[in-house]
Amino acid sequence: MLVWGTANPEGLSESYNGLYFRGSDVTHAFSDIIGTPVKIEHKGVDVGHVVSAFPNNGKLDIVIKIDNRVVEGAIISELVRNGTCKEFSLGYSAQITASSNGEDIVGRKKIQEVSLVRKGARDKCLIHGFV
Repeated sequence: MLVWGTANPEGLSESYNGLYFRGSDVTHAFSDIIGTPVKIEHKGVDVGHVVSAFPNNGKLDIVIKIDNRVVEGAIISELVRNGTCKEFSLGYSAQITASSNGEDIVGRKKIQEVSLVRKGARDKCLIHGFV
Protein backbone atom coordinates (compact mmCIF):
# COMPACT_ATOMS: atom_id res chain seq x y z
CA MET A 1 0.00 0.00 0.00
CA LEU A 2 1.19 3.53 -0.81
CA VAL A 3 0.12 6.32 1.55
CA TRP A 4 0.49 10.06 0.89
CA GLY A 5 0.21 12.79 3.49
CA THR A 6 1.76 15.71 5.33
CA ALA A 7 4.51 14.68 7.75
CA ASN A 8 5.24 18.20 9.01
CA PRO A 9 3.24 21.44 8.76
CA GLU A 10 4.74 24.70 7.50
CA GLY A 11 8.20 25.34 8.94
CA LEU A 12 8.57 28.12 11.49
CA SER A 13 10.71 31.22 11.02
CA GLU A 14 14.49 30.90 11.11
CA SER A 15 14.60 32.96 14.31
CA TYR A 16 12.65 30.22 16.13
CA ASN A 17 14.92 28.33 18.57
CA GLY A 18 12.92 25.29 19.57
CA LEU A 19 12.24 21.67 18.77
CA TYR A 20 9.67 22.17 16.01
CA PHE A 21 10.91 22.38 12.42
CA ARG A 22 11.99 25.71 10.97
CA GLY A 23 11.64 26.29 7.24
CA SER A 24 15.25 25.23 6.68
CA ASP A 25 14.66 21.99 8.61
CA VAL A 26 11.75 21.19 6.29
CA THR A 27 13.94 21.91 3.25
CA HIS A 28 16.71 19.58 4.49
CA ALA A 29 14.17 16.86 5.22
CA PHE A 30 13.14 16.41 1.57
CA SER A 31 16.30 14.49 0.72
CA ASP A 32 17.10 13.16 4.20
CA ILE A 33 13.78 11.37 4.75
CA ILE A 34 13.86 9.03 1.72
CA GLY A 35 14.29 5.45 2.96
CA THR A 36 13.38 6.33 6.56
CA PRO A 37 11.56 3.48 8.33
CA VAL A 38 7.85 3.67 9.09
CA LYS A 39 6.45 2.46 12.41
CA ILE A 40 3.08 2.31 14.15
CA GLU A 41 2.72 4.79 17.04
CA HIS A 42 6.55 5.16 17.24
CA LYS A 43 7.21 1.57 18.28
CA GLY A 44 7.49 -2.02 17.17
CA VAL A 45 8.74 -3.39 13.88
CA ASP A 46 9.20 -1.38 10.72
CA VAL A 47 6.06 -1.64 8.59
CA GLY A 48 7.44 0.21 5.59
CA HIS A 49 9.62 3.11 4.46
CA VAL A 50 9.46 6.56 2.89
CA VAL A 51 9.69 6.41 -0.92
CA SER A 52 9.17 10.08 -1.82
CA ALA A 53 9.11 13.55 -0.26
CA PHE A 54 8.14 16.88 -1.76
CA PRO A 55 7.20 20.45 -0.75
CA ASN A 56 3.55 21.40 -0.48
CA ASN A 57 3.17 25.12 0.32
CA GLY A 58 6.00 25.00 2.86
CA LYS A 59 4.91 21.66 4.32
CA LEU A 60 6.74 18.33 4.15
CA ASP A 61 4.61 15.87 2.20
CA ILE A 62 5.68 12.25 1.89
CA VAL A 63 4.70 9.00 0.24
CA ILE A 64 5.33 5.83 2.22
CA LYS A 65 5.16 2.21 1.15
CA ILE A 66 3.66 -0.16 3.69
CA ASP A 67 4.88 -3.77 3.55
CA ASN A 68 1.76 -5.94 3.71
CA ARG A 69 3.91 -9.09 3.90
CA VAL A 70 4.44 -8.46 7.61
CA VAL A 71 1.35 -8.90 9.78
CA GLU A 72 1.71 -5.43 11.35
CA GLY A 73 1.86 -3.90 7.87
CA ALA A 74 -1.32 -5.68 6.82
CA ILE A 75 -3.08 -4.53 9.99
CA ILE A 76 -2.01 -0.88 9.70
CA SER A 77 -3.03 -0.85 6.03
CA GLU A 78 -6.56 -1.76 7.06
CA LEU A 79 -6.54 0.88 9.81
CA VAL A 80 -5.52 3.51 7.24
CA ARG A 81 -8.22 2.32 4.82
CA ASN A 82 -11.01 2.48 7.39
CA GLY A 83 -9.91 5.88 8.76
CA THR A 84 -8.89 4.72 12.24
CA CYS A 85 -5.29 5.75 11.61
CA LYS A 86 -5.31 9.08 9.79
CA GLU A 87 -2.20 11.04 10.79
CA PHE A 88 1.60 11.02 10.53
CA SER A 89 4.08 11.79 13.29
CA LEU A 90 7.84 12.28 13.03
CA GLY A 91 10.36 10.78 15.42
CA TYR A 92 13.51 12.88 15.28
CA SER A 93 16.51 14.09 17.24
CA ALA A 94 17.80 17.65 17.47
CA GLN A 95 21.34 18.91 17.84
CA ILE A 96 21.51 21.19 20.90
CA THR A 97 24.54 23.25 21.89
CA ALA A 98 25.12 25.86 24.57
CA SER A 99 25.93 29.40 23.50
CA SER A 100 28.54 31.55 25.22
CA ASN A 101 25.80 33.16 27.33
CA GLY A 102 24.50 29.76 28.51
CA GLU A 103 21.37 29.58 26.35
CA ASP A 104 20.67 26.39 24.47
CA ILE A 105 20.77 26.68 20.69
CA VAL A 106 18.71 24.13 18.79
CA GLY A 107 20.38 23.13 15.55
CA ARG A 108 19.51 20.79 12.73
CA LYS A 109 16.96 18.05 13.27
CA LYS A 110 17.44 14.45 12.04
CA ILE A 111 14.39 12.34 11.27
CA GLN A 112 14.77 8.82 12.65
CA GLU A 113 11.36 7.38 11.83
CA VAL A 114 7.90 8.25 10.55
CA SER A 115 4.91 6.84 12.37
CA LEU A 116 1.35 6.17 11.36
CA VAL A 117 -0.75 7.31 14.31
CA ARG A 118 -4.35 7.81 15.34
CA LYS A 119 -3.63 11.32 16.65
CA GLY A 120 -0.28 13.06 16.29
CA ALA A 121 1.22 15.81 18.43
CA ARG A 122 1.14 18.34 15.56
CA ASP A 123 -1.94 19.63 13.78
CA LYS A 124 -2.15 19.33 9.99
CA CYS A 125 -0.03 16.14 9.71
CA LEU A 126 -2.78 14.25 7.93
CA ILE A 127 -2.96 11.30 5.58
CA HIS A 128 -4.46 12.62 2.33
CA GLY A 129 -4.77 9.46 0.25
CA PHE A 130 -3.72 5.88 -0.35
CA VAL A 131 -3.70 3.18 -3.04
